[in-house]
Amino acid sequence: MTNPTRSTVHSTIQWLIQTDDAHPDLARGIVPAGLLNAAEAARCAAIKTAKRRRDWLLGRWTAKRLAQTLIAPGAPLDTLIIAKRPDGSPYLAGCEHAISLSYSHADGVAFGAAVRADRLLGADIERVAPRSDRFVADYFTAAEQALVAAAPPSMHAAHRTIIWSAKEAALKALRYGLTVDTRAVACHIAPFDALPTVWTPFAVTCDPRYLGDAVPDLRGWWRGLISPHPAVLALVAAADAPNFDLTPSVYRLADLPALLMDDQDSFRG
Repeated sequence: MTNPTRSTVHSTIQWLIQTDDAHPDLARGIVPAGLLNAAEAARCAAIKTAKRRRDWLLGRWTAKRLAQTLIAPGAPLDTLIIAKRPDGSPYLAGCEHAISLSYSHADGVAFGAAVRADRLLGADIERVAPRSDRFVADYFTAAEQALVAAAPPSMHAAHRTIIWSAKEAALKALRYGLTVDTRAVACHIAPFDALPTVWTPFAVTCDPRYLGDAVPDLRGWWRGLISPHPAVLALVAAADAPNFDLTPSVYRLADLPALLMDDQDSFRG
């Protein structure tokens, strides 16, 4: 764990995994007591489908717990408001420049990350699933397509999934999301024959033809997830941020052995 006295030169990315079955009400799309304020509850009630409502609640729960851990220990969750910028990126209302947040969900699992200060940060989770050759041709760069082509058959889906997840995390960090061509970023994932059990670094390059010349350099990390289904986690941050640690946050400790492949708690870049 990072020594707080080194906070001026050392930043910690807190990350958190939560599942929608971890709370009986949330799993049914019911607002857990103490999670939302009145305005948030009204917004949640306006979401028509049960799945979208569960996903929305799971994302808010994850983002709020991360914010609570970093800058408001003990604060009631319904006093921590997750708002959205015009570009769609989330922030903690009233503390926009004190903490950076990013979160994602897939099939009942949410993955979020947060860091103190206003830094570029993108987080994504994707369930490992097949993606077609047409998908790869349309959305991946030539180098990414070559990596997919060289992957062992048993790892085709995993390679395609992590490249896509890394690209989403990078575009979230840049606060573009999927509003630009996904070939604007290239994620250089090292070939693998099994999902890695620890945070694994990867390089990110941005194409000035799509994004211009003023885009900051980025770097990323990724790892695998076992339960409740195989998935990948991707994180991307600004490359000029020195000495990042990746430190697990306040997930339920009972879930740790089942959710994570490895109990190592940090990767220092």
